[in-house]
Amino acid sequence: MLKLYIHEGDVSDNSEVRIYNRLSNLDSKHPGKASVRTLLDHFTVFGPDGNHQCLVHEPLSLSLQWLRQQFPTRTYPESLLKITTIEILQALDFLHTEADIVHTGQS
Repeated sequence: MLKLYIHEGDVSDNSEVRIYNRLSNLDSKHPGKASVRTLLDHFTVFGPDGNHQCLVHEPLSLSLQWLRQQFPTRTYPESLLKITTIEILQALDFLHTEADIVHTGQS
């Protein structure tokens, strides 16, 4: 999967790449580390409208929204909801306690 930044700023401001590098160099046995995706590669695309940073990740699995639509009641079974919630909270705990990173959901 490619994540392409389209902006007018300086592509050398590579804060997300620095965070991914920091995460990959962390020696941690925290169970949440496995739920945080890794950066496979990154590069810059030079185009007529500017330069754009590209991040390469493994493809994500199904979205939670798509998965919910597959159930007849359009709701998650309790067992799936519990497992998913635990994995999300473990990933956030890893980012906060081991990596000292706060995920804000903003680029």
